[in-house]
Amino acid sequence: MHTEYTPLTAITVAKTALAAGNRRRNEILAAAAAGSVAEFDLKDFHMVGTKAIEFRQISDGNADDSNIVNVYGCHGSKDDYYLIGTTTGSQGTQTYKGKTTEFFADVLTVTSVDNGHNMSEFSTADNNIAKVRMLVGGCSHLLFIATTKATTTLKIHVAPVDVNMVLGDVTSLLLPSDGGGIEIVTMGGTSAGNGADQACRSALIWSADADTNFKIGATAADANDALLPAGVPIPIPVSNTNLLRFYSTGGGTANIVWRN
Repeated sequence: MHTEYTPLTAITVAKTALAAGNRRRNEILAAAAAGSVAEFDLKDFHMVGTKAIEFRQISDGNADDSNIVNVYGCHGSKDDYYLIGTTTGSQGTQTYKGKTTEFFADVLTVTSVDNGHNMSEFSTADNNIAKVRMLVGGCSHLLFIATTKATTTLKIHVAPVDVNMVLGDVTSLLLPSDGGGIEIVTMGGTSAGNGADQACRSALIWSADADTNFKIGATAADANDALLPAGVPIPIPVSNTNLLRFYSTGGGTANIVWRN
């Protein structure tokens, strides 16, 4: 399954992140200034039952202008919005449909705060088209807010995708690619480690040790993160192996097989 992108309402006004307190969907929308939020209603876009989506960003500024967007989700029209993750987008020079004033973001760096949605960025090349893929996770609505906006207008396009493209189906690792490699992360004693600065499209990770914790993100893993099942390969959709974070209490190793 893969259909064309649907544009959301253009964001023309920056808005502060939703603060702790009242996050009721209907009240947030009623109080929001015009052009400050873009909402994605799965029902309105005929995507009820969709398990995964991807989105991209288009803006009208200059190359390397940066827009920071918070993505929120809720379950039901009267539910409270919760933060799923944040994207930091950098505008490239690839035009949208040949328009000389609208350009795709060529970098979308994700800071995920809710790993249940498996939010992952896919940046193909400089001045190309970057995308973020994520599991909908049963949400009825998604909300996009630009907390930092360097461009006058920011547009977000959303499309449904095959859920395996987000989950990183093991069989996809066997398909032809431009190349790949192997990394071994060694952790001495009680310490953290992560993959090298290697751009990739997906990775397979595993550890022979039963005391290896793992997370995806920009910060180090620790003992509070999930334990990897010993000896079980796990497919991970990730754009750089340095986002694969490990922690060991016994000085173990973690293995990464990456592909591009």
